[in-house]
Amino acid sequence: MEKELKNKLKFVVVGFCILLIPIGFLLKHSYGVYLNDTAVNDFWIRHYGD
Repeated sequence: MEKELKNKLKFVVVGFCILLIPIGFLLKHSYGVYLNDTAVNDFWIRHYGD
């Protein structure tokens, strides 16, 4: 029983770590889009006014 429980726990931990990879990528990408959008807006306001 204990060995089976360890295998299940290992499976859950590895699965969780694998799922974190795309979540981190999406968060990084969305934050990059936010920064780029902010930079474009700042440029537009600075050079062309409101």
